[in-house]
Amino acid sequence: MLDTAYKRPLEDPSNRLSIEWLVIGPANLALQGVSVTPSRLGILIHHHDFQVFLGTYKDVPSFEIITLENGEAQKITIALHDKQVLVCAEHNHGIYWRVNHKPQMKAFDEILIPCLSLSSEKEAYRALGRDDRVALIDDFLVTNSH
Repeated sequence: MLDTAYKRPLEDPSNRLSIEWLVIGPANLALQGVSVTPSRLGILIHHHDFQVFLGTYKDVPSFEIITLENGEAQKITIALHDKQVLVCAEHNHGIYWRVNHKPQMKAFDEILIPCLSLSSEKEAYRALGRDDRVALIDDFLVTNSH
């Protein structure tokens, strides 16, 4: 379960962003009940919305914008309500947009949060070569299937 300290950092984009965004990575896994402790919140947006995002959050502390070596995305870490938020602005050909990225809405302390499904997250981790995360998701899905 995701720590309640993430409530305000999740509530903020829900209220401020008019672009499509999804929670991804370990925070997404924790949000959906997988036993992981994320070190930060991961948010995915489309690359063509990156400037809108930067304009919306120009008032918060941030770190350098980094372009991935493969050119699939740019990322920036911002500080939002005392939590680090890694924002990944990915091109359509990036790993996360290639998997089924239809948002799955998850309730978190009465806030509906758009996130990637566990099966899609698993496929993204597989493409990233993160077999440990693939196995973690598989174990969770088997243990929690009804």
